[in-house]
Order: sequence, then structure tokens, then C-alpha cells
Amino acid sequence: MRFWLVSPEDLKHKCLEFIILEGYFNPTAFSELEYALHNQEYPNKALIRELCRNIRCPDICEKCQVPCIWKEFCKQVKNLHIERSPPCIQKAFKLGKFQVIKSYFNLLGLLQNNRKENQTIKCSYMKKQKLCEPDNLCKSIESGNLTEYYDIRLRKITEESKEQ
Repeated sequence: MRFWLVSPEDLKHKCLEFIILEGYFNPTAFSELEYALHNQEYPNKALIRELCRNIRCPDICEKCQVPCIWKEFCKQVKNLHIERSPPCIQKAFKLGKFQVIKSYFNLLGLLQNNRKENQTIKCSYMKKQKLCEPDNLCKSIESGNLTEYYDIRLRKITEESKEQ
């Protein structure tokens, strides 16, 4: 990191402590209070951008007072019911890997996106990213294409409702 003298994990921890104490998060206020953690005389835009890039996670973004694309994205994903997505996608969300989440929901056609994506998200990619934590439904994916999880989940719910 260019400006901050601590690891991203320590920075996240400090931000979460700030939220517990204050009840909200503001990157500028945090930067001003934690001046000892960064390598600058005063907070500037680049320092704050680096802070936000390194601490990005739902627990912080949802409490942030500053409107930004990632805060809005967290709200949008919650409305799409992240809890129904594959375990690796849920883990990526908790870790703030929002590009992966965005790709997944774009491929399902659940996010409004101006550009078309003709790619897939493979289980092998999620394993390489150390996000893979397969559940029973994941084990049913034969092609390795993560977007199949959605269809498998719907089939299982339909089968369970017919049995009752």
C-alpha cells in the first residue's frame, strides 16, 4: 500500500472498531483520526481512495456515510438475496470481492448492465481464488459453470415442494 502503513486486514479491523464506537463510517473522519496509521501529513483524495479500496466489505460499506458505487452495490446485492447464491459467492461478498459478485449476477441477468457478458464463472476459478466451499448443490454442478447453481437450486426447491 502506498499511503497506509498497516496491512489491509489491520485497516479493516480498525475501521470496524471505528464503526462500533461511532455507529457509522466516514473515510475522511477515520483518516483524520487515525493519522498515525498512514504516511501523510493530512488525508488527501488518493489516501482515501486507497483506504476504501482496501477495506471494501459489506460490514463497512453499508455503514458508510459517503455515497459511492460499492455502497449502492451492497444494497442491490442484498435485494437479490445473496444468501441464495453459491457459498463461494457469499464468501466473495463478505470479503469484498465485488467484481466477482457483479459478474455472477450479471451472468444470471439479475443486475442491470449496459454491456453483455458472454463468459462464465467456473468453479475452478473460484478454487484458485480460495473462495470455494462447496455445499450439496455445488456437488451437483457437472460442467463447472457456477451459474448452474441457480437452476439446480430451483429444481431442488420444486422437487421438495412436490413431495410435500
